[in-house]
Amino acid sequence: MSTFQNCMTYENPNHGATTFDYLWYSLLTMFQVITLEGWSLVMHDVKDAEGERANTYFMTLTVLGTYFLANVFIAGISGVFLRVRSEHQALLRKARRTSVSFYDATMMAQVLKDNIVKADSHMPWYNRLLDRSRKVQQNVARA
Repeated sequence: MSTFQNCMTYENPNHGATTFDYLWYSLLTMFQVITLEGWSLVMHDVKDAEGERANTYFMTLTVLGTYFLANVFIAGISGVFLRVRSEHQALLRKARRTSVSFYDATMMAQVLKDNIVKADSHMPWYNRLLDRSRKVQQNVARA
């Protein structure tokens, strides 16, 4: 009587998209885990293939990854809020200095913004990057 092991082949879950075989698919799978979208199913599939070590990996990835993702999200929102707040305060200062109403100041700002966007669209991307970096340096120097 001979004993042998019968190896069975299975496809990767989600029509092959959930896999750690290739770099881009593994990054996509890690993003899925970090966003907490079906991460437990991925963890159980990996645990079936690799064993109990998968629990430690996935618990660490979900806790640290979601903490990092939440901080990036909050930083993005607060950055936009601070920029809008500073623009709003600048318009208020301009409206106080002149006899221009706040509504007129916002309309002028919109017209200026549209003109800047039109002028920027004709420039190559690297010139736009250099111009914006110079403006940021000037704003930092003034502050």
